[in-house]
Amino acid sequence: MEIMNAASFELRCWAHTGVRDQESQSVLGIKWDTETDELYCVSPQVDIGFSEIVSKRKLLSIVNSIYDPIGFTSPATLLPKLLLQEAWNNKLDWDEELPSDMQLRYQRWAKHLDLVEKCRIPRRVLYGSAEKATLHIFTDASAYGYACCAFLRCEEEEEVKVSLVLAKARVAPVKRLTIPRLELLGAAIGARIASTILDALKFPLKTYFWTDSMIVLGWITNTEPWNTFVGNRIKEIRELTNVEDCPWRYQSSRITFPLM
Repeated sequence: MEIMNAASFELRCWAHTGVRDQESQSVLGIKWDTETDELYCVSPQVDIGFSEIVSKRKLLSIVNSIYDPIGFTSPATLLPKLLLQEAWNNKLDWDEELPSDMQLRYQRWAKHLDLVEKCRIPRRVLYGSAEKATLHIFTDASAYGYACCAFLRCEEEEEVKVSLVLAKARVAPVKRLTIPRLELLGAAIGARIASTILDALKFPLKTYFWTDSMIVLGWITNTEPWNTFVGNRIKEIRELTNVEDCPWRYQSSRITFPLM
């Protein structure tokens, strides 16, 4: 407390785990259930009826209302982003009502939005000795978007525990790209996420990268000169991951798809 006071940081209250019947605490914009020591996001209040006009402005408001810096709700928040992109492609005005087919997709999504709060992850990610921990980055893509997720694998008393650390998902660009190129974009954000995590942890951590694209693996492991799009991203991936020390490996789609 003396250190905090010296920096003029006034401590108002304390919160710790294991307290029953204690309200969830706000931590950096998300909720912390101190009884279970889990983190979760708050579901925004949306109208699932037809009394409110769903427009491009409304979609943008909903997309920005779910604050999730960790990214564990990305599978649930990708659809409104896709609808927003489609609204832009259709050149709809800000307050123009969405077409009926888009309205229907929105209604189906909004009906289950309250499930976002049931998606929870443990606050703790490191178990046992940090020397036995390894970081695993999974990347994947489809015609609609690309994503990656980072897991920390730990060993504690002959038990293996795996925790989600960070995840990111992006809508595919308006300009149509091939699936291999979208997979490459997923690999690029995977490299960035790994760099962010390693910088934050401040201790050496063996890192493995997993993709189900043999084409992307070929681009990364070969030193041939590629075209501008591929070459720029391969250069970034190689600079951030050091391919020789951070091996990129193949993983079947049967594993990566459920993880995404």
